[in-house]
Amino acid sequence: MNEDQIALQWTPPYGPRRRLVFKPANDDWIRTVSQWDGREWNEIEAERVVEPTIYAPGHTDTDPTPESINRLCNSLGDISDIFDPTVLVFEAPNPIIIASLNGSLRYYTAQLACWQPISEAGLSILCTKHGLPTTYRLSETDLNRSQLTQGMNHG
Repeated sequence: MNEDQIALQWTPPYGPRRRLVFKPANDDWIRTVSQWDGREWNEIEAERVVEPTIYAPGHTDTDPTPESINRLCNSLGDISDIFDPTVLVFEAPNPIIIASLNGSLRYYTAQLACWQPISEAGLSILCTKHGLPTTYRLSETDLNRSQLTQGMNHG
């Protein structure tokens, strides 16, 4: 971020983190709205504006970079090695659980009969739709150890 820019970031109840930026441009400003896909900000809207005003009493936040999906995935423990591994949970009407098996990421939702592999592109799609996942221990979810291995050879 440039020190001449004004930025506001927030996370809606459902969906990815958003950022609103006002950047000086000649005699006016450029307003952009971006959303976080777990790796980077993607601009989804932009327009030229004149004389923006901002009022935010008592806030001293600087330019925080949101959590990265890559760092979250690297925090996962492999389900074949760890009794109670860390998993990622996308909060959705049917939560989506991400786990690591032998270095490969897999996902599970109650709508599926078994675990399925997931790519980085698939993770970005989930981040765009649901926001970043939350880390949990397996024991904190509705899944148990046998469900982690059930159907693995079909994915």
